[in-house]
Amino acid sequence: MTKKSLLHKLRAHPLLLDGAAASLLGREGLRAGECPEEWNRTHPQTVASIHQAFVEAGAQVVTTNSLGANRVGLNRYGLANQVFELNLSAAQIAREICPEDIYVAGSVGPTGEMVTPSGRLTFEKLVAIFQEQIAGLVEGGVDLICVENMSQLHEARAAVIAVKQFPRVPVLVTMVFTVHPTGFRTTMNVDPQSAVLELEAAGADAIGCSCGQLTAKQMARLVTRLKELTKLPIIAQLDPGKPSLRKGLLFYSRTPQQLAQGTKEVLQAGADIVGGSWGTTPNHIAAMAESIPKVKRAARKKRASSDRGGAHKKRSSPKNAPKKKRRP
Repeated sequence: MTKKSLLHKLRAHPLLLDGAAASLLGREGLRAGECPEEWNRTHPQTVASIHQAFVEAGAQVVTTNSLGANRVGLNRYGLANQVFELNLSAAQIAREICPEDIYVAGSVGPTGEMVTPSGRLTFEKLVAIFQEQIAGLVEGGVDLICVENMSQLHEARAAVIAVKQFPRVPVLVTMVFTVHPTGFRTTMNVDPQSAVLELEAAGADAIGCSCGQLTAKQMARLVTRLKELTKLPIIAQLDPGKPSLRKGLLFYSRTPQQLAQGTKEVLQAGADIVGGSWGTTPNHIAAMAESIPKVKRAARKKRASSDRGGAHKKRSSPKNAPKKKRRP
């Protein structure tokens, strides 16, 4: 996928992202304190089944199970020497499960560390950390990179610059905005205007918001503001609400129908790419797909194919098949 093909796709109709695969692993047995990204190696079929459920729900872009798979994040689990391998596996699992018309986005999240001068990581070190992660994702066959859930602008910029070392790979960026008395801000006090100026200059191909527990109306307001600031495509990853614990599992307060209505609101505000934040389930995505006419038709075809027992046409395993040409 290239920036040109991404823009061409968005001119035709909005794109629907999936939810966060890692947020559903708890229901499959992931224990507290366990590394979600290690499941790409230890439980690949479980990760694949979650991707499959999102595809059947109507997602047009599947994000890899690699949000925290950078050297800093993995070091907390003693896995810093497995950055490339875990990201490679994450991309291969998603690539294998996706039909030809579904894009795979490599998920790249924050390191969890402060950037200098407030913290210990320099900007140059951050770029190198993200390059290492992205190398595995690109080798595994992703179509694009989705830099997600960022609060520090320097960190988001570093990730975008790291992606730009891999030609022809578009990069989407979402920041975590919340509502403050002075307007929308991240926890590091980044406002939408600053985010747009810095990320657009760094080379982002689309900009938006994820998480932040914004209501649909607040997200629609933010989309409107972003549309005033840039001509880039706008991403709106809707929040499934506040979590609650039931029988040891996390559930979220907003229903699929509420996210479907929210999808309509953010699309009316001008969003080009929609999806779900942490905790969004395939049921949420199915309802969101139903609210987008062209996506709705495609999703119904996929579900009908699955109900008949006809497997999606999967891509050949990257290990055993000739390397596939990227989409033009």
